[in-house]
Amino acid sequence: MRSTEQVKLIGKLATSEHTSTAEKRARILSHVPHWKKYELAGALPPGSSIKLMALHNQSLLVRSQLLGSNKQLRQLMLNCLSITPDLEPSQYVLTMLYELVRDDAGQYEGFIEIIKGVPIFDKFMAFLDRPKVDTYLTDKLLFFLTGLMSHANEGIFSLENVLTLLERIMIPKIESGDMSKPDKQTSNEDIISRKLQSLSSARSHCSNIGILDVLGNLVKVDSYRMIILLYPNVIEFLLNNLSSTSVTSHLYKACVIVWLISFNKDTIPILVEKNLIRSITNSIVDCRSEKVVRVSLNVLKNVVDNDTAVESIIDLGLLQYLTILEYEKWLDPDIYEEIRQGQIMINNKLKQFSNFDRYCLELDKKQFKWSFLHTEKFWHENFMNFEVDEFSAIKRLAQLVKVCEDPTTLAVACFDIGEFARLHPMGKQVLGKFNTKEILMALMTSPNREVAREALLSIQKLMLNRWSKSSN
Repeated sequence: MRSTEQVKLIGKLATSEHTSTAEKRARILSHVPHWKKYELAGALPPGSSIKLMALHNQSLLVRSQLLGSNKQLRQLMLNCLSITPDLEPSQYVLTMLYELVRDDAGQYEGFIEIIKGVPIFDKFMAFLDRPKVDTYLTDKLLFFLTGLMSHANEGIFSLENVLTLLERIMIPKIESGDMSKPDKQTSNEDIISRKLQSLSSARSHCSNIGILDVLGNLVKVDSYRMIILLYPNVIEFLLNNLSSTSVTSHLYKACVIVWLISFNKDTIPILVEKNLIRSITNSIVDCRSEKVVRVSLNVLKNVVDNDTAVESIIDLGLLQYLTILEYEKWLDPDIYEEIRQGQIMINNKLKQFSNFDRYCLELDKKQFKWSFLHTEKFWHENFMNFEVDEFSAIKRLAQLVKVCEDPTTLAVACFDIGEFARLHPMGKQVLGKFNTKEILMALMTSPNREVAREALLSIQKLMLNRWSKSSN
């Protein structure tokens, strides 16, 4: 299901939660249900109350040992979820299971052993439809269920189960209809489209953090990643949680989801196109949480071979921010090395991207944006390259400012002309051949303040170039 690398990194990325939720769990576990009452009523097999009482007021370690060594006790825990109509047993058991598997994910294996051949997914979905099942119960049940799904072998849960879960947590009630079973040639988009036309159950009462937990568990399975990413509202949901105003615990979980999705190389173009990588980069810039910075850097490692992703990373000035982060005080000493590795990775890509050939490609498109290709550093390193083919790139640049109407492109082009005039020994003469000065003079009166400003600065560089020659 998961590679060794993913398992290792997941282990390093600690989870977080709100104190109020932890306090609620503690209160629930401090009040044991009246197991004997349910046993006498026939809701539990004879002798169940003694076995269940053995788990009460025990440490996580002891509970883990008891359940890990007793298959019958694990089965009994799941049976408690069928007790009706009282929800107290379910609340107690789900809270205990939640704490158990969060502390030791290996406990899932013991439960997977006893659900083989059992329609456990349908049973859990039926539980959600019971009266008075609140957000707390929904969150804990779905966390446990999706944990089982992420650890189970193929055949126990299906893609249909994944889609049913997504429909419950991500979208409101929709019209019902028949859904034919997809064949092997059916695309992910077709499967989703059919599912949206068929499912009619109302959205479950799942909290924001609960949805993040569900998605976080499901994307641990590679075959689920693309289907989840393509599902309606998932990308918007992730972007909302990746915003600078998001609670740190939500931001972190959203970063982990994107990181896990990015292990599937086919998802990376979508992550880039939908601005998820840009949001991840912003999270490094805006957030000073160690775990957020760490997981965000791991996302960037996964997407560094995608040119568009790298352009976004460099455009946002992440290299400079990482330099600042290196001098922050971090509790975990390992993060300094991860930040340095991030600097090396981006710096190597910057050398690859910041070159004359890429500038010419952008010039061919006749549309500029402020980036590393339009900086003093770039021009210092590349101004002599513009002599190629009798300054053909400068000729095209001069032509661009004559005909272009896009304000950003004009402003950037004016800056570039000024840098060429300032740095190249023959800059003024070359630009004079293309009547560039007259064009810049006209742009100084542009109603766009950025264009007028850059045109003025460019003229000043042209004049400075002339004065420098006169003084010599």
